[in-house]
Amino acid sequence: MGRKDRAQQVFANIYIVVWSVATEILAVYVTVYENGGCTPWSTGPCLTGWPHHSLTKLQRLYMVLMFQFYLHEMVGSLMGIGSPLKTDMLVHHVATMGLIFGAYTVNVTRYGIMWQA
Repeated sequence: MGRKDRAQQVFANIYIVVWSVATEILAVYVTVYENGGCTPWSTGPCLTGWPHHSLTKLQRLYMVLMFQFYLHEMVGSLMGIGSPLKTDMLVHHVATMGLIFGAYTVNVTRYGIMWQA
């Protein structure tokens, strides 16, 4: 492996770490302060007012960002860009994207954000 390939791997891994830390901080913030009281230690409010409970812009943004991240990583891997994913991780990404899409569509986003946090 050449120097250029190693540098690309390092930068790809740094990108994933920075993105993961930033979205984890956002997920914890949204779960604690903007998730309608739906937290791991208090799940009662998660379905209060369902399916018509309102969502904040940060809740919606978080779900879209997470879907985008999984899609970006999966498509990039399939195109040979970034860190290559093994088959089991591709399956994981498709399943996670399906769960994010389903949670957003059925409006159980509060649970989805809490689980991802």
